[in-house]
Amino acid sequence: ETGTGIEENTASNFSIHPNPVQEVLSAQYNLNTSSEVVFELFDLSGRLVYSNNLGTQAAGLNTIQINRAEIQLPAGVYTSRISGDKLTLTEKVVLN
Repeated sequence: ETGTGIEENTASNFSIHPNPVQEVLSAQYNLNTSSEVVFELFDLSGRLVYSNNLGTQAAGLNTIQINRAEIQLPAGVYTSRISGDKLTLTEKVVLN
């Protein structure tokens, strides 16, 4: 599954594995150019509930892993977002 969002020649192919997330959330995305990147989670009302500044990420395929315990949110459906310089990609994620 690939994410949808605004692509301005900076990133594409955003995916979350596994989905639903049990223990470790793994997000994979491709950057066309190096960029400052932030990973965020929003609840169904659109409220920001988790944010992780990933710093400058290199061009190419990038993968981040976040322990489920670090996220400290109740089980449910969230919208994840990878954003940075000229990029915004979103993907639904289920936390168990």
